[in-house]
Amino acid sequence: MPETTTPLQPEDLATHRWLVPHDELRRRARALQAGLASADIDAALVHVNADCNWVAGAVLDGWVVVPAAGEPLVLARRAAERIAAETCWQVQRAPRTQALVDELRQLGCLRGRVAVALDVLPAARYLRLVAELPGAEVVDLTPHIRRVRAIKSSWELALHERAARQVEDAMVTVVRQVAPGHTELDAQRLAEGCLRSSGHQGVIRMRRAGGEIFFGEALAGRNAALPAFLDAPLGGSGLYPSVGMGSSTQELVDGDLLVLDFMGADNGYLSDCTRVCAVGDIEAIDHDLIVAQHWCTELLGELQAAAVPGALPSVIYALALERAADAGYGANFMGAAPDQARFVGHGVGLEVDEFPFFAQGHDEPLEVGMVFALEPKLVFAGRAGVGIEDTFVLTDAGAVALPALPRQVLVGEA
Repeated sequence: MPETTTPLQPEDLATHRWLVPHDELRRRARALQAGLASADIDAALVHVNADCNWVAGAVLDGWVVVPAAGEPLVLARRAAERIAAETCWQVQRAPRTQALVDELRQLGCLRGRVAVALDVLPAARYLRLVAELPGAEVVDLTPHIRRVRAIKSSWELALHERAARQVEDAMVTVVRQVAPGHTELDAQRLAEGCLRSSGHQGVIRMRRAGGEIFFGEALAGRNAALPAFLDAPLGGSGLYPSVGMGSSTQELVDGDLLVLDFMGADNGYLSDCTRVCAVGDIEAIDHDLIVAQHWCTELLGELQAAAVPGALPSVIYALALERAADAGYGANFMGAAPDQARFVGHGVGLEVDEFPFFAQGHDEPLEVGMVFALEPKLVFAGRAGVGIEDTFVLTDAGAVALPALPRQVLVGEA
């Protein structure tokens, strides 16, 4: 007799209390389906980790098929029983793509419009998909799913707040203990240990192809001014060229400004925050760096005030560029020229680079429920970096910052 197995139940998972509520998953599916219907798309084939997590409450190797009407179906190459315990949707074990073709045939989509997130779909996989669906028109799902993911529910916002508390705790730990003679890496270890102890999931997802990111970074002096491959204002050398960014073994000295740029991550949802900490005697810090840091703090307040429902992210970015030019920081804003990041803020959610982007050409109005980070920073080539960053929730009354430490230069007790 073949051995039978009992399907996994949610309570069989050690993480069961963190499962996405079924009504939350149904709300998300309806929101995505409304966008599909308005774009005359018959079905979405969801495959990106963060997108699968959002629509199905699970990460999987396979596809989540979301028809424009009706219930989604999960096609999993492996761990189907586990996924079935994590989601409210039907799950099928599907080791081959034929199951996807069969499902689309059942839905009547083999000659319809099928959407896939083309921004991160490998070309080889795209060509295979097109070959296996010769009658279908394959279109881009990216703008549709990123747009609906940008509006957060109350369930999601609670996780963002928990992530912010993680960063707050980590920064307090670093500020209390860091001192001249420590290294950037010492500060990094303190922060990472505290983040993990506070429930940080250990993974931070970034959508950009080739983008790599971890807990964050602690940078000071020349290393804070060193550009890296990542499209960000701060880089750092990291420990090895094979990583090419982040904290180093550079020793901190009296008068350094230590930039702490870290992310919390709670059950998928992120919070991004930057503060600067005086190493040793705050009076030993160069006066012009203190002035630059105060300017960044004032600009953050102005950008926060400008981020209201209906405002255009591109206009807020243009405001930041104008203020930087007026203050004489045009060549230092968001990096030292020519290695400047071309944004002043970004959406935050299950990925660190979500909609909206505060950059040129991003002209879709801000909406209530969006979560985003604003991060005015200045880099002085070969010398130092300064700046500040908070994550905000957009409400009817404007942008409200998630929990964070005070915005002034932090002074330790060590």
